[in-house]
Amino acid sequence: MAAFRSRWIFFALALLLVGGGGLIVGKVKEREYVSALYSRKDFTLLDDGGDFFRLGSLPSQKLALLIFTPDGIPLETVKPFYEFGRHIDDLRAKGIEPFLVSRTNREIVKNFKRASRFGARILLDVGGTVGNIAGAWQQLQPVATWTYALVDREFRLLWVASADQPMAYDGLIKELKKAR
Repeated sequence: MAAFRSRWIFFALALLLVGGGGLIVGKVKEREYVSALYSRKDFTLLDDGGDFFRLGSLPSQKLALLIFTPDGIPLETVKPFYEFGRHIDDLRAKGIEPFLVSRTNREIVKNFKRASRFGARILLDVGGTVGNIAGAWQQLQPVATWTYALVDREFRLLWVASADQPMAYDGLIKELKKAR
């Protein structure tokens, strides 16, 4: 009887040690994965045309202006965003390629792009990873702000700002000049 009991105690201890060791190894691997995720130097997102866009595909002298939309994209932001969108060619002449980044439903974003006549690509960040890294979206919490992030092709954040409404082009340029 004592031998039977000691086998069960040994078995229970061995099970606890193996389970605890597995938990520790799992936490270390999770930390490594999250660290690698947040130190990434590139990203690939699906665009509104169904093609993949990779940040690393930008020419080295170009910067990307990532414009993160609020969830749901309020209707009243169509007109101010239209005013901003009229200056896309000016941004491109300054070496900045704008992108509208959203985790909202693809059709909603496409309709917003059409209504505001925004002449640049939409990038769909459904999981919110890029927006989370840039500081625009915190996990899955709903967001009501517009966030602007200027990044280089290695995904280094050069400037980030948030606003309740889409930024006016002149205001954006002033902010970018201050940041540089």
